[in-house]
Amino acid sequence: MILFKYIEDKDVFQRFYTTKLSKRLIHVVSASDEAEASMIAKLKEACGFEYTNKLQRMFMDVSVSKSLTENFEEKMAQTHDESELDVTFRVMVLGINFWPLTAPTDKFVIPKDILPTYERFTRYYGQIHQGRKLTWLWNYSKNELRTNYLKEKYILTCSSYQMAVLVQYNDHDTLSLDELLEATGISKEILVQVLGVLVKARILINEEPDQYDLNP
Repeated sequence: MILFKYIEDKDVFQRFYTTKLSKRLIHVVSASDEAEASMIAKLKEACGFEYTNKLQRMFMDVSVSKSLTENFEEKMAQTHDESELDVTFRVMVLGINFWPLTAPTDKFVIPKDILPTYERFTRYYGQIHQGRKLTWLWNYSKNELRTNYLKEKYILTCSSYQMAVLVQYNDHDTLSLDELLEATGISKEILVQVLGVLVKARILINEEPDQYDLNP
């Protein structure tokens, strides 16, 4: 806060701070919620309510989202068999006016493995908040996949785009770049980056141009 008092353009600081805070909250990497709240309180004391309004609303959204996920899970447990609820799901519903987030421009094809969960939550949210529209930010989402094709079981922590590619190999051992483009709906520029990471991790093999094989 001593350094903050010497910053002339506090609006620029606010923009940077909001972006960094959003990443910490979305990816759950804050060292301490209390420390975050304390910092916001100090900024509010120095600059007033309007300066920290977005930051406080971001915290509120995270808290409400936790309750929303719990209520959704309880509702689904009452209306569905356990075999139908095989995907563990956590959602964050964030106000568009308070978060510095950008929606993806590609037409992402939701993998069939998570489509039922997606549809159930969309219906549930529509019932309790009529008139609100959900925009899904797949570019900020994370997933965990368990491998079943190796002697040892591995848990892969990956982005939604990486997940969308990997689940294609439930039905195929080898796929071309064009086939993956059509199956995932991810833009070519981003898909090439995603595939590069999976090849570097040796999950996929790219020995021939534009062909990607599952590494057995």
